[in-house]
Amino acid sequence: MVLTYGMSILLISFAIFGLWCFSKELWSWLIAPYIGTVPSISFIIVVKNIEQDIEEMLRHLVLEMEMADIDCDVVILDCDSCDLTYPIIERLSKEFEQFTAVHSQKPTIAVEDALPYCIGTIVHVIDTVNRIDVNQFISIICWLMKQSSEKVVLPKYYI
Repeated sequence: MVLTYGMSILLISFAIFGLWCFSKELWSWLIAPYIGTVPSISFIIVVKNIEQDIEEMLRHLVLEMEMADIDCDVVILDCDSCDLTYPIIERLSKEFEQFTAVHSQKPTIAVEDALPYCIGTIVHVIDTVNRIDVNQFISIICWLMKQSSEKVVLPKYYI
């Protein structure tokens, strides 16, 4: 059976169009961005003599971690507190497995004591001794959790 000239042109046109669609899809797949998540994170929270606020701060942190649905660990560094801050931290670290309590006898803030306990690839240090108060802590935690739970668009060749 021999096809007519018009039918041959129509079939070749469909073949060329199919080849064009296939090559376009292949090209977009090769350069398509990869949607990934932020690497695992760790928090080092430096505290000293804040027994009245520490439990509220850490329970709010746990709530934000659950709402953001991210896997992170928290190292709470107590800088030689004179009150009940460290026993409260120890009790909360037994209650929540994400928390690690570290007690430093040094009079200055020694973040190097807490770094070996961090599991995440990104470490956020939150200094509640010299820099921020409780209200700022909660807003900072909310912002960091929002940033950490967002998806990141990366080109495929970075993976």
